[in-house]
Amino acid sequence: MLFIVGNANQNSVSAFEIGTIEDKNDWVISSAITNFSNDFHAKMVFAFENETLGIGLYPFLTFNTDLNIPFNLTGYLNKDIKKEVSTYGIQVSGYLGNITIGLNGTVIVKTPITDVFFIEIEEGTSEIKANFNSFIGENISLPINFNSMKFTVNNPIANISYVSLKIDPDVYLEGTISLSAVVDDQELEWKTGDEIYFYSVDVNKDMSDFALPLQNITLNFQDLSLRIKAINTSIILGTGLGSFKFDYDIDLQNVEWIEGQQVAGEFLVLLIDTLVNMDDQVIFMTVFRASISLNSTLIAIVVFSSIVFVKRKKIRS
Repeated sequence: MLFIVGNANQNSVSAFEIGTIEDKNDWVISSAITNFSNDFHAKMVFAFENETLGIGLYPFLTFNTDLNIPFNLTGYLNKDIKKEVSTYGIQVSGYLGNITIGLNGTVIVKTPITDVFFIEIEEGTSEIKANFNSFIGENISLPINFNSMKFTVNNPIANISYVSLKIDPDVYLEGTISLSAVVDDQELEWKTGDEIYFYSVDVNKDMSDFALPLQNITLNFQDLSLRIKAINTSIILGTGLGSFKFDYDIDLQNVEWIEGQQVAGEFLVLLIDTLVNMDDQVIFMTVFRASISLNSTLIAIVVFSSIVFVKRKKIRS
């Protein structure tokens, strides 16, 4: 696959070709982890009222996210420099990251048949249990770490001091994500993280290092949906005799809720697009120059061996 882009304002033409590397010893390799991360906290205060039904909901909530989306940026510069020209390779692959979402706060509830009561939402201890190895790929399944949430109502009925519902969802983001960047006025795209783009670069005699900027780095989302595979729940009753806990595991593997899954996926994409600021990056390479070229060394060995052979032949004669 060959891409050629020309710019009318420049005399140079950039040509990129996707390929592979057989022997990494022939290349100078520079690799760095770039982490696009953001911790986000938002206060949500709003009211919902239905005068006909006499129902009112008044949430006072805090929505939390912890986004950790790293990428491995790798540059390859061929050690074989001929007539001050070498070959450069660019690769962007995934790295271990995670997305954590949590919710806590209070919801005031008013109904026509009960007094006003409060639902306390307590977020579980932050625990990274859903890591992904790569944020880019085709038909990927990314686990999302929803912190467990505990909903508690105090004194709901006589002889019950509190009722708590603890929810721990098992959630995955499914679809395709790619990453694109503009390099030397051409847009390159990494769909799996295995692609290496190669092109020729000029390396003059006085050059000791080489810098390659990646600009307009963008995540591209396609057909993403948020799937709930299971919900681990616990119901806890507080009584005068102590606490009683009932655990339930709800399997939702075969439950299809296409519209809801797509809306949830779009919300998560909006969240990532809004919160993750992907700045331009630069890959620096050291220009490798052997003090004696390999060809010169081979010629010297052959010439030296010939001289020794001739001398030995004269001695024997």
